[in-house]
Parts: sequence; structure tokens; C-alpha cells
Amino acid sequence: MSVDNIDFLNFSSAILTPTASEIEIRAAISRAYYCAYHSAKDFHHGLDSPGSARTDNCGVHETLIRQLINPTIRSSKLRSKSRSIGYLCRSLKSEREAADYDLKCNLEITTGRQVIAETYSLLEHISSS
Repeated sequence: MSVDNIDFLNFSSAILTPTASEIEIRAAISRAYYCAYHSAKDFHHGLDSPGSARTDNCGVHETLIRQLINPTIRSSKLRSKSRSIGYLCRSLKSEREAADYDLKCNLEITTGRQVIAETYSLLEHISSS
């Protein structure tokens, strides 16, 4: 069985009910981010050339974000789109890191809803012409 990028976001929406526990909120944020990450990665791989990025001291997620923010493509429209996708991903990654690693912070359902909404916005931005 395989999944699509949107399956992560659908799962996030399904578990983020009005009575969601904090662990469900954290899981929803994390899964929404992975929808954004995989969608941004697909967008980046569809470009004529990869973005440039220093990759020292960073993992694959930050490398992708840096490449999106520093595109090498000629089209000014695609360069702008790539940059905005990169910045959106960076913001969502920050929320995912808090959800996954900062166990002392209290996450509210409003944060989960915000991350899901921002992920939908990112998907719309990727699919726009």
C-alpha cells in the first residue's frame, strides 16, 4: 500500500476534532507538515534546475527549504513561487519541530488548525499557475 501527499493532510484533519487531545494535536501538526514537505519536494523536483544551498550542518528538510528559497531557474514567476514555498515550508517545519520535540510547550487546537490551513494554502500555491 502506498500513500499520497494529501493523505497526510487528510489524516491531520480527521484527528484534529474539537475534542482532540494534545497528542492528537501534535500528531496532526506533524502529519500536516509532511504533506507540505513532500508536496514542496515534488514541486522542486519538477523545476528545470535545483536551487542552490549550503548543505553543511543541515538535513534533507532544511536542504530542500534552502534550495527552494535560493532557486536557480530563469523564470522570475517560478523563482518567486519557489521562494514563497520555501518560506512557508520553513514556518511549517518550525511548528512541526515544536510539536515533535518541545514536549514542555502546550499546544492548542488553534495551532493545529492554523498549520492545517497553512498547509492547504501551500498546496493551492503549488498548484496555481
